[in-house]
Amino acid sequence: MRKDRPELAQVTEVTSEPYEGEVGRTSEVAMLCSFVQLDKTIPLLLDMRDDLKAVRKTSDATLDEVRAVRKTTDATLEEIKGMREDIQPGYASNFRQMQSDIRAIKERLFVRRAQVKFLNCF
Repeated sequence: MRKDRPELAQVTEVTSEPYEGEVGRTSEVAMLCSFVQLDKTIPLLLDMRDDLKAVRKTSDATLDEVRAVRKTTDATLEEIKGMREDIQPGYASNFRQMQSDIRAIKERLFVRRAQVKFLNCF
């Protein structure tokens, strides 16, 4: 023990003294350490479980709200589609009237140009 030292270790002093108690096996010490760690971990895990339950309840409530909004959105969309179907026939007739007016204006312009060209010949 006094001769076997790790490389680069700086040991200033090594002491030893007699010990008359029992020294536990390594496996027993490892088990004791595991139990101590589990004793610390279990309460934390239980808290985490409770937090996860609370988050699950909150997410379920949020999901229900999203579903309700979805229903409202679907109803609004159907209403808008219905309004659009009601409005479209009026737009079609207005569009046809506009096309007819444009044709009439073009014909008048053509006639006017023809008259001006005719008069310019004299």
